[in-house]
Amino acid sequence: MASPGTEHAGATSADEQAIHYLAAAVVDALNRADTRAYAAYFHQDADYTSAVGLQVRGREAVQALHDAAFTEPQTPDWPSFRNAVTTFHSVRTRFVRPDVAVVDIRWSQKGVLGPDGRPWDNRRGLMSWTAAKEDGRWVVVTSHNMQLPG
Repeated sequence: MASPGTEHAGATSADEQAIHYLAAAVVDALNRADTRAYAAYFHQDADYTSAVGLQVRGREAVQALHDAAFTEPQTPDWPSFRNAVTTFHSVRTRFVRPDVAVVDIRWSQKGVLGPDGRPWDNRRGLMSWTAAKEDGRWVVVTSHNMQLPG
């Protein structure tokens, strides 16, 4: 029987644990403002869509996008996530193949400064990944993020 929030298509519990570890490592890199470490969890040709609809392709572009959002001093006309704290509340995994999973992550965030330098209200959202296992390692192939109302 599958654990709550997880459906299996030949995947192992070790794979499920590895994806949870991947999510924990991603949020840890965000909270340390380590854009290089953050981007390293993405596939070389990953597709990334931010919560405000910015789209990039490739690990280097994912890092560059986050570099702009995490710089100090704040990048003009950009929000600053430098001192933000992001929490992943749930990680729901559905294996579509033993080496491919769809991962939905509920998140919240506080401490973001808007483009004008003023604090934003606390945020919450849903991030949806496609993750793939390559050479024994799980990586994010696509990441689509959305901020939820209220």
